[in-house]
Amino acid sequence: YIAWMEEQEEFGEIDWKWSDVPPGDALFPDLVIKEQAEIVSTGIQEKLDVQGQGGKHLTPLEFHKALEETPAEEVILLDVRNSYEYSIGHFQGAIDPEMRHTVQWQKYVREHAAVLGEKKVMMYCTGGIRCEKASAFV
Repeated sequence: YIAWMEEQEEFGEIDWKWSDVPPGDALFPDLVIKEQAEIVSTGIQEKLDVQGQGGKHLTPLEFHKALEETPAEEVILLDVRNSYEYSIGHFQGAIDPEMRHTVQWQKYVREHAAVLGEKKVMMYCTGGIRCEKASAFV
């Protein structure tokens, strides 16, 4: 495993930690490692090319400028977080897709595909793979 990981450029230099355990003993006896199809479950069956299909990343200043310069009737501002996060705070004019779980994203996009295809779509969330996949799916 370590040899394979060290061959992968994207992981860089990993500072491996070692613990000596007497033979026959397990350091973490209940540890189970499984391969998963997705890190964040989206329920999306289509193969997504997140790097190729994903949206353009904007700095906060670029995001603000794009919102200011685009007429409100020509832009859709989507909060890709769940409804609980949306209720705590969101950008003025942002749409809540009313999701409790990320798997509901695809349903929202399919139901609103016509509108999303006609306007500039700007999206935000807390960052990470959920945002990247949501962007690529639109």
